[in-house]
Amino acid sequence: MLVIDTEENLILESIFLTNFKNLKEPNIKRFRVQHYPLKDAIDKLLNEQLIKEKEQGYRLTLNGFAALSSEDKTFKLVKSQCQAIFNVLKDHYLSFYGEPITVDSIAQQISIDKNKILSAIYYISETSDLTCGRSTDLLREDACLTPYEKVLDHDSFESALNVHRHWIRERLENKKKFNGEVPFRQYELAQESAFLEGSLGIEYASVQKNIKNFVHVDRIESLEKMNPELADYDLTKVIQICHEMNSTYSSRSYYALASLQRMLIDHIPPIFGFRNFAEVASQYGTRSFKKHMFQLDKSLRNISDSYLHQPIRKSESLPNTVTVDFSSAIDELLSEIIRVLK
Repeated sequence: MLVIDTEENLILESIFLTNFKNLKEPNIKRFRVQHYPLKDAIDKLLNEQLIKEKEQGYRLTLNGFAALSSEDKTFKLVKSQCQAIFNVLKDHYLSFYGEPITVDSIAQQISIDKNKILSAIYYISETSDLTCGRSTDLLREDACLTPYEKVLDHDSFESALNVHRHWIRERLENKKKFNGEVPFRQYELAQESAFLEGSLGIEYASVQKNIKNFVHVDRIESLEKMNPELADYDLTKVIQICHEMNSTYSSRSYYALASLQRMLIDHIPPIFGFRNFAEVASQYGTRSFKKHMFQLDKSLRNISDSYLHQPIRKSESLPNTVTVDFSSAIDELLSEIIRVLK
């Protein structure tokens, strides 16, 4: 478990219980007045992203949920609901290979009213090893989750949550080495800026050097080395999309990254002798290759469509690196393009 003190745990529990009631957030000003002696602890939890400000209220993040220790029956109930939802997601992935599943369907399969599992759905959807996308508004009738391949790595929700706890601990330790007082976003920007300017020490430079490209440089180099006189297709646009995917990934431009991946899969079907990517996904290659392409055709397409066509709403949830990370499937696709055109 993550180490938090009694006061911090009390704050997390209070916010959790309020969030449980129809996903509402305790009013920030009112909550701070009611817990004024604990204001420093509240600020620390905000700084370390165990809670966050959403509109005018506080919400417990997955980080906070992972850190919270509580004997409250509501907390235990949500944990048990998360396990039941995990079982449904894993079975769904085994049967449909990453196809989205509606919240209504999940509720029906675990025989619990949809409105009574919204908190559990929220924490499941934030667990990066379990989902790679979700509807921004979980209250919509067509709200859905998109299970992630890594769900198959785990035998329980707690197992996936432990991976997240380990990530939080590493992040907190690195932040303390840099400057434990700055907010995480400021810390991350300072790390990135200092690395690019070459002013970080060896310790932090080594951390930043481990940041991966979205498209491996070897794939781009292979595409660039293709002889244009022998190829039936001009790969200039494919190569440029790959460069831009790396750029948007490193700058955390996740809406743009989702759109670029969609652009790529819509651009390349003629290379394989098909008119559109749905035909590529269903008719081309080995069973393993089809699974990766099915993920791009269904999950990626649905996610990018939601970003491109969703009108403004009262509440939004921004994508993160997990939501739009189809790099493994993109790598399989690029590898096959290179093989076919050699």
